[in-house]
Amino acid sequence: MLNEDPCEGARVLHSDSWDAAVSRAKGIKVKDDIKLLKKAIQQKKDKRRRSAKQWKERWNQVEDKKQKRQQARRNNIKNKNSAKKKFKHSAGF
Repeated sequence: MLNEDPCEGARVLHSDSWDAAVSRAKGIKVKDDIKLLKKAIQQKKDKRRRSAKQWKERWNQVEDKKQKRQQARRNNIKNKNSAKKKFKHSAGF
């Protein structure tokens, strides 16, 4: 906006600074410190990254557990079928 119309840009900056000053006078917190805002944004990004990593680990654990249960089920079915074949009686007796 400053590049398009310098007068308009200066007016907006002046207006914003007055709004911030009035808000501070009323006791309202004004969040306009760029350094703190950047720090907060970085913290949110780091938190999202850590959370995504934790969810990926949880998902991998669930998948591993699911595979182990499926393998145990296959083994149980295989053992049950082999036991049936072993004790199969002849027809009619």
